[in-house]
Amino acid sequence: MISQRKVICLLALILLVGFVALSGCLWPPKPTSTEPIVGIWVWTSLDNTIYTDTFVSDGTYVTTSSDSSVSSKTGTWSKIQNNEYLVKRTDGETYTWIYHTATDTITQPEYPNVPSYRQGKEPVTTKPITTTPTVSRTQDPIIGVWRYLGDSEFRIKFNADGTSQETISGLSSPFSGTWRAQGSNKYLVTRNGGAKSTWTYVPSSKTIYEEKYPHLIYYPYQGSVYIT
Repeated sequence: MISQRKVICLLALILLVGFVALSGCLWPPKPTSTEPIVGIWVWTSLDNTIYTDTFVSDGTYVTTSSDSSVSSKTGTWSKIQNNEYLVKRTDGETYTWIYHTATDTITQPEYPNVPSYRQGKEPVTTKPITTTPTVSRTQDPIIGVWRYLGDSEFRIKFNADGTSQETISGLSSPFSGTWRAQGSNKYLVTRNGGAKSTWTYVPSSKTIYEEKYPHLIYYPYQGSVYIT
């Protein structure tokens, strides 16, 4: 005779097995991405440093460098639109990558002449290349000078070469930096000192504002420009 205790244990085991089987139906494995950007991409800088960007099918991202003094960075990636992807790193850095079907390469919009090749497909004749922005970004509506008039006057200038300058009335010199598009009319400005700010362009009113101060509306400035 099987004891009552053994019967209870047997029933519990059957229920546990059934629950595990059922959970597999209720919570199927997370689907993976088949986007063309998935893979490992490599490019070499002028100082022969090799940079590797890895886009994993589950939406995670890792960038590494052959320079041991540069630590690896991790984050996530997502699709903005066809063949355009947004990377958000855990250190707060965000940027976009464009996939080119004809060449099976990826580039950042600011550096169209700096292609990253799929690992194993790097051209034998590839030479180290500079990362200095050389592309004119005249298609971005944020390019130009913008001004806020209040108790203090603020101006910010977005140049077509990816550089920026900010001035505040009363300060003798501007804050210089760079900017890059983030998708959905958003732009990231990085000052030379490392401070970052996100700006939004509003198509309906043709104005911009900084994410931290949405009540300060900047309008296009057509007067004399003292930002250089």
